[in-house]
Amino acid sequence: MDIAIRAINMRKLAAIDIVFLGRKLIIAEYAAGVFFSAALGLFVLLRGHSFWQTVLGIYLICLATNYIPMLLHALAISTQQNARVEMADELTKTKSHVEIPSAVPAFTGPTVHASARDRPIIGSVT
Repeated sequence: MDIAIRAINMRKLAAIDIVFLGRKLIIAEYAAGVFFSAALGLFVLLRGHSFWQTVLGIYLICLATNYIPMLLHALAISTQQNARVEMADELTKTKSHVEIPSAVPAFTGPTVHASARDRPIIGSVT
């Protein structure tokens, strides 16, 4: 029984977020994740008097450190076009059609079939 463990590619994850949600929103989200989590964690650590408050403060600081690589990758991806290139690299790899089956319709955009175009609108005068 051979179990392959694959690490999550943080750069690809940031690229996915940028493609679907936009660069400004993602950078704001990651920056808030870093700074607000760290500030709240430090506040709880300094003001907390119980064991669980200390645990919560440490957790929030660890959460902030997890957002740092995501923020750096989002800053490194300068445009949404670069994010699309990152996504295309991932989609062209082998087995990507098995891992992400709905990615192709998401990137092709809406299509109008000829039968839908030729169909009359109900209630219209022809």
